[in-house]
Amino acid sequence: MPGLDILFLDDDQVVCEILAAQMKRLGHAVTVVTDPKAAVELLRSRNDFDVLVTDISMPGNLSGMDVATTAWGLSEGRIKIIFLTGFLDLTKFSEPLSELDYTYLKKPVRKAQLAEALTTGPTTLRVRASVPVDRS
Repeated sequence: MPGLDILFLDDDQVVCEILAAQMKRLGHAVTVVTDPKAAVELLRSRNDFDVLVTDISMPGNLSGMDVATTAWGLSEGRIKIIFLTGFLDLTKFSEPLSELDYTYLKKPVRKAQLAEALTTGPTTLRVRASVPVDRS
């Protein structure tokens, strides 16, 4: 399987360095951003990423869920979404998501978990809600 083109969003620089290095060692191309607004701008200018790996909680007005919803819409449902979270249960988040398939991994993420999530289908978790308003 050829390497994937991954957009990786996390506001923690250390997490970015560690996980980006792991994904690169797995043979993937990784573009790292630490700001959700920068991620949205990048997705609007270049929506050909295979995968979005994103932390959920972010400082500011946009969350990883907002970025994922934007990515999903721009790619017309083609992009794979992988959420990273320090929380066990995503249902505690009240932020709206459109209906989409995604995988989530609990931090800290092991390389084997990340590799599996990148190469297999999503763990289907569906949340029905309206698409969030652009808060930029």
